[in-house]
Amino acid sequence: MTSTNSCRIGVMYPQYWAISIGTAKRMRTCQRRLQDITKQENIRSTIPELIPLVKEISRLQSISIVFSALACEAFIFDYGVEYLGKNYMSKYLDRLDPVAKWVVVPMVATGFQLNRDSEAFNALIRLTRMRNELVHAKPVIVKNNDTGAIADIIIKKSDLLSHLLPTHENTLELLMDELKCSPAHSKYFESVTQYMAVEILNAATIREALGNICNNESGIDIL
Repeated sequence: MTSTNSCRIGVMYPQYWAISIGTAKRMRTCQRRLQDITKQENIRSTIPELIPLVKEISRLQSISIVFSALACEAFIFDYGVEYLGKNYMSKYLDRLDPVAKWVVVPMVATGFQLNRDSEAFNALIRLTRMRNELVHAKPVIVKNNDTGAIADIIIKKSDLLSHLLPTHENTLELLMDELKCSPAHSKYFESVTQYMAVEILNAATIREALGNICNNESGIDIL
């Protein structure tokens, strides 16, 4: 464990998580508007409104998913540093893919085995898959005047978004809850509070602390 005479600087997962939560809320507002539009009978006449809306949803989707994945990876790295040291993590474990890190790092650090049938682990797999689909996305080519094909693609995109985005921004919360089930991690979560400006030990607290960002009441556009 980190010495009581030292502290970790640059722990980024709360900031990443905050961005993911805030953009997810804004994205779902746009998504509801998109779903309302696609229910209209004359879908082709709505294309001028659909296209920019889909682009905005895709932009917010990309930001939220990527930052949620970043939060999960940054957390497990910080966890590993606390138990194993930065040199060990960087040399032996940092090159593992995110899912493998969540399996291997706790096991090496404390002997804890993440339940691979748990909701948390399945959420991590879904999030990683979504992140990879964004990074390796392939464009679809259609003719400019083929409004029918454009409308079909937009509708399919809308359906895809509605299935891809259940609660991806909650993945880290679920994973943390899994870790906190083990007494072996009590010292880690105690040490976390020494270094963080935001209390992160439960979902209710972090959502309250990040309320201004999630609701954009601060007037600051974080993007």
